[in-house]
Amino acid sequence: MLDGNNLLRGFRNADIRGRIFPAVQDPIRGRRQTHPVGRLLKRLHVRGLVAKVPRTRRWRVTAIGQSVLGACVRLHYHGLATAI
Repeated sequence: MLDGNNLLRGFRNADIRGRIFPAVQDPIRGRRQTHPVGRLLKRLHVRGLVAKVPRTRRWRVTAIGQSVLGACVRLHYHGLATAI
């Protein structure tokens, strides 16, 4: 979500799904992978970290989301002990 390519246009469910799950040929399995990503986007939206781009199926990361998600990425890569 914090990828620079997503800053201008935003991202779709399929963009996130393509990075989380491996590519599948079965359309039924592909639809099953769509639902967890949609629930993740909904949770992030409720917390104000992502917002819907009007009249599209795209999402964008909000300013608060950039700071919070950026901190999460830093904690993931550098460890919790060094951040405190």
